Amino acid sequence: MVLELQRRALTAAVLTILVVGTFFWLPWYFFSALLLVMTGCIVYEWSTFARHLPILWMLFPLYPLFPLLLLLALSAQPTYRPLFPYLLALVASHDTIAYLVGARWGTTRFAPTISPGKSFEGCLGGFAGTLIATWLVAKVFGYHVTTHTLFWLSVAVSILAVTGDLFESWLKRRAGIKDSGTCLPGHGGLLDRCDALLFVGVFFYFMREVLSVLLLKV
Repeated sequence: MVLELQRRALTAAVLTILVVGTFFWLPWYFFSALLLVMTGCIVYEWSTFARHLPILWMLFPLYPLFPLLLLLALSAQPTYRPLFPYLLALVASHDTIAYLVGARWGTTRFAPTISPGKSFEGCLGGFAGTLIATWLVAKVFGYHVTTHTLFWLSVAVSILAVTGDLFESWLKRRAGIKDSGTCLPGHGGLLDRCDALLFVGVFFYFMREVLSVLLLKV
């Protein structure tokens, strides 16, 4: 368990440095290029699913391709690009805290046939993580976020993140595989790491105007 946590932590740290460094310290098109590379990797991993369950190619245009294209579109729009720190921080904090709380205190399983590791305790921890992340991002960037916005955004992100995770777990069970790939030690494949991000990313894209007003005050 300790070794697994160390591997997950190291991989998450490297991935975080790569994403954050590219977003904040390089021209915008480098981050878009990184998303494009990630898209290619996820498409390649999807072929693993399809080899085991060919009918999944019918789903491919809707998931994961459509959410990935929306993330690329969001990153290329200067007005809405500042939403990315919120998007990444909320999803990462939800997944991390949910995993830690679920691993330590999770006893009430709610989807044992799809994802045996998912627990109500972990979900509550993930919700708390999104609350904290939203508040911290707002403080760091000097934005004021109301308590009402903080709460409901965290609810929406938590529900979508869990749904995305469960959906990908269901696909893997249908295909008879454990992980989408092996490129991220301790996490599996890139799609395993981005399953929640894809669902939340769709929400951010279609709510981008509202979120820009609520979070960025533009």
